Amino acid sequence: MTRTWYWAWLLIFLAPVAARADKPPRYSALMTAGQRVTGEKLADWHDKAAVPKLEAQPLLDAANPVRWLRDHSLPQPALPTAYVEMQTGDRLPGAVVDFRSGSEQPFLPLPPHLLVTPQQQLEPPRKAETQAIRVALASIRRIVWQRRSRQGYQPNTAFFRDGRSISYRAIRFGSGHVNLLIGTENRKVPWSDLAEIHLQDQPFWPAYFDDLAALCSTSESRLMQVEAVSGLIATTSLERFAQRTIGNPADSNLWVHGIQPA
Repeated sequence: MTRTWYWAWLLIFLAPVAARADKPPRYSALMTAGQRVTGEKLADWHDKAAVPKLEAQPLLDAANPVRWLRDHSLPQPALPTAYVEMQTGDRLPGAVVDFRSGSEQPFLPLPPHLLVTPQQQLEPPRKAETQAIRVALASIRRIVWQRRSRQGYQPNTAFFRDGRSISYRAIRFGSGHVNLLIGTENRKVPWSDLAEIHLQDQPFWPAYFDDLAALCSTSESRLMQVEAVSGLIATTSLERFAQRTIGNPADSNLWVHGIQPA
């Protein structure tokens, strides 16, 4: 089963916001039971053994976990200039820089994948050999090197930087180029000529269930989706979530949260 995979730490800097009467509280949350919670302080989300809270409200209580949590001190996410969009709607901001067939190392076979240099600031749990993230080709819906003004999805379509677009019957990736089957003609197109490539449309639910099978080992697993200011959208689960601090644990600006999508 082919997957999109990476393991990285998201380093989130949360600028302190002074509480003022004319401003809403920094954080707001909706609990599964329906109550809304607001407050200025998150606590205890740096330690796996602790229970994270917004003010006095536990956020991951099994009987009433948080449905969503928002930091109002941060701007709304912006659509990045370059990104990779998954079949399930997840989005990785960054530039596609290379292609690997997965057979480069005979004793470590991998699925065909792209190497993406992320826009999001990442801090790996250990020093990475490369700054690129591997993304399985089978999970990708759209590749954007230079975002166009129109965002409609058109399957099996290549969009050029000069404004042209062309439909193709089949596509094959190489390092720095794609081979497009257009009618009966095979055309080699360098990535430097492309603004976007929209790949073949796939049914949403099978792709989503494949992700669930990777993310949730039991029926008790809880899904989590992170949306960052950079435009990152990443679905994971609490089983694939980790936390630590790089300083004073009482200061949420120094917490580091790690996620592993499918």
